[in-house]
Amino acid sequence: MQAVYLTPRSTFPAAYPSNTLFGAICTGLFDLGYDVDGLIGRYPEDPPFILSSAFPYVTAGGRIHHFLPCPLLPPLDLRREEDFDNAKRFKKVRYLHEDLFRDLASGDLRRVDLISGLGDYALEGGMLARESTTLVLQRDEAEIPHNRINRLSSESEAFYHTYGSIVQNGGYYFLIRFHDAAWESPVRAALRFLEDRGVGPRTSGGQGQFTLSFGDMAIQEQPEEPYLMSLSRFAPGSLAAFGGMVWYDLISIRGRSGDGVMKKKISMLAEGSVFANLHRPSYGSVAVVRDSPQVVEYGMAFLVGIRWSA
Repeated sequence: MQAVYLTPRSTFPAAYPSNTLFGAICTGLFDLGYDVDGLIGRYPEDPPFILSSAFPYVTAGGRIHHFLPCPLLPPLDLRREEDFDNAKRFKKVRYLHEDLFRDLASGDLRRVDLISGLGDYALEGGMLARESTTLVLQRDEAEIPHNRINRLSSESEAFYHTYGSIVQNGGYYFLIRFHDAAWESPVRAALRFLEDRGVGPRTSGGQGQFTLSFGDMAIQEQPEEPYLMSLSRFAPGSLAAFGGMVWYDLISIRGRSGDGVMKKKISMLAEGSVFANLHRPSYGSVAVVRDSPQVVEYGMAFLVGIRWSA
């Protein structure tokens, strides 16, 4: 699976979901002269590419350790008192080390065994791994100076600080799956354009700077498994088709366009949502959140199969 690594060189957004990533890539493609309207028009029936949200990775022991979102699954029927305490701790888990994720997704590791033996794992910063606590994304707080300028007099009115995090031993990565190879080169060009400019709302102040690299991540897609899990934010339209076999957290998304006009509010299923496999070629939609000029919100599911055991 093709992985894209964003290694921060300055303070960096703590979260970079798939809809924001897609919007940034489309902005880069537009600025480079590509037909973005034609690209978006192919979704959801014929998507040229699908991408995940960005997740943390840690560099340690001479390798890259990827973390993936913890699957959102139905509650367990726990019977031992000590398991209730572990279940409370387990609610703090946001990401699983890739080795744990593979074992859980394949059914080789049961959730009840994971929770019962939680004390044998390292849990820090919402990241769960078998290895030592060195597999934690180390973030240092940085003080960022700002200067407020009076737009009429062009004089300085106030000097103030905000705070952000600088990552020391890793960064963030996302996965991308191309269905149309003709778009691979343009998307890479757009990402290099973003590397030069930065990402996030404060690039003019030097924030959101990163070093871009590409690689591969071994992940079993398992498209024929009875359940699927999305590694991206997912806009299914209706949940009725899943017949109640869907477990999720709901995210509400609303913001402003570049000209300040409010976009329509939409809801999506969060990363880690699990649902019955309907054996469709693709899942999700691209929702129109502003009519004129048209603005869309990316909500395609990036899927991996999952065979979970209680």
